[in-house]
Amino acid sequence: MLLLISRWICIYPAYINSKKTVGEGRRIPKEKAADNPTVTEIKDVCQAIGLNATVEVRPLVKSQMPYIPCACRFLHPNMKC
Repeated sequence: MLLLISRWICIYPAYINSKKTVGEGRRIPKEKAADNPTVTEIKDVCQAIGLNATVEVRPLVKSQMPYIPCACRFLHPNMKC
């Protein structure tokens, strides 16, 4: 299944970080965002709700630290590999 990981949905912590601006990569309203979420927390939440999730080193273009685990990918339940 990991061979087709490119079809998985990718979440960067910056997407849901309330401390980031839209220009820095936040994609949801601040009211619904978390304070400095980690990729491990995102993976744990995805797995807790039954999603097949994995962490990968895949830097966000705007990221300052490209060599740390920084993306969580999960397979949407309605998607087939």
